[in-house]
Amino acid sequence: MVQTVFHLPYGSGLTLTTAKYYTPSGRLIQRDYSGLSFYEYYTNHFRKNSDTTSPQGKAHQTDTGRSVYSGGGIKPDVEVKPLEANATRSRMFEATFEFARQLTSGQLQGFPQFKVVRTSYGHKLREDEFVITDKVIAAFKLFVQSTDKYKFTDAQLTEHAEYIKRRIREEVVTAAYGSEVANQVFLEGDDQTLKAIEELPRARTLAESSRYIRRK
Repeated sequence: MVQTVFHLPYGSGLTLTTAKYYTPSGRLIQRDYSGLSFYEYYTNHFRKNSDTTSPQGKAHQTDTGRSVYSGGGIKPDVEVKPLEANATRSRMFEATFEFARQLTSGQLQGFPQFKVVRTSYGHKLREDEFVITDKVIAAFKLFVQSTDKYKFTDAQLTEHAEYIKRRIREEVVTAAYGSEVANQVFLEGDDQTLKAIEELPRARTLAESSRYIRRK
């Protein structure tokens, strides 16, 4: 929903719904909230015992003839599920953060090129900056083996090797150039982003099909 914040005394504010989002086909993407409490709406409580796979809301047709339904947001043509969070991945997230912190503060010997004195914003990241080599990974393995906090097996470290490299570089780049530049490192290995780029050529075909149907 489109919401407008009205400022009130003492630094408070009222967030009021002032408009709703509609797609070009005339479909309202917002779930119907009439007759529902705040809790019921945000927990989707009223659908827990219903068939959520069936079409919901009023049917509409896109320019290319695909059936879409009101409510429930936008359903993508191509769905890529994100990696599921689990205990191992959470510990790796924490371990790579702690390791990168020591790396950028100069606490680890043999890696002067990773020491960050100050953050420089607005930088354009190059591929050859802060490359995570086998030497860095070897140091990371020694780092996690030096404490019982993480308890990673060799199999886990091998399975998640690419994730570990990307996470360390992301944290180092965050320290050096800020989170906006570091997002570039994250997106380089993000399955949803990579799939979206792969699907971009289809946009031209979709646009041409849409123009042809409208002319008819």
